[in-house]
Amino acid sequence: MAKMKADRLFADAVPKDAPSGDEPRAALYKGKMGSSHKKSSKMQAREKSGSGFSLPFSIPLPKFDSKGSVALLVCACLVVSCLLLYDPVKHYYIAVRDQARAELEYEIASTRNEALRQDVALLATDGGMEERARQHYGWVKDGENAVLVAGLSEDDGLTPAEVLRTTTMNDIHAPETWYSPVLDKVFGYER
Repeated sequence: MAKMKADRLFADAVPKDAPSGDEPRAALYKGKMGSSHKKSSKMQAREKSGSGFSLPFSIPLPKFDSKGSVALLVCACLVVSCLLLYDPVKHYYIAVRDQARAELEYEIASTRNEALRQDVALLATDGGMEERARQHYGWVKDGENAVLVAGLSEDDGLTPAEVLRTTTMNDIHAPETWYSPVLDKVFGYER
C-alpha cells in the first residue's frame, strides 16, 4: 500500500516525458517537519551549543538598517567610553601637572641652594662679613661715619638670592601650557 502511494506521488511529480530506466527514484517530501522532528532538532541544537537551557521565546534585537540609527549607536558608545575613561584620564592629568610643579619647585630650590652656597662662601671671608654688616646692620668701623642716602636708586634693592629666599613653595604653580586653562577646569585641577 505504501509502495503504491509512493509510486503515485512520484508519477504526479515527475513529468511524463522524463526518461525512465534503471535509475533509482528519489523520495519526495513536502518539506515540512513534524513535531517529533522539531523536538529532535531543538535537542541537537542544545547539545551543540553546550547549554542545556533555552528560552521558550526569542528576544527581538533591534535592526540598524538606517544611517541615523548607526550614528546614534556610535554616539552612545562614545559617550559611554568617555564616562568610563574620565576618572583615569583625570588622575593622569593631575599627576602630570603635579610633576611639572614639582620639577619647577626643584629647579627653584636648586637655584636657592646655589645662591646660599655663594653667600656662605662670601661670608667665610673677612671682606664679605664686613660688607654684610655694613649693608644689613649699618655698622661702621671706628673713625667712620654712617650716612643714609635715599632716592638714588629706583629698584627695590633685592638680589636674586633674596627674592628666592622670600619665595615660598606655596607661591609656585604648575607652568602654564596652551591646553592647561581648559583642562584645569574640565578635570578640576587647583593650582
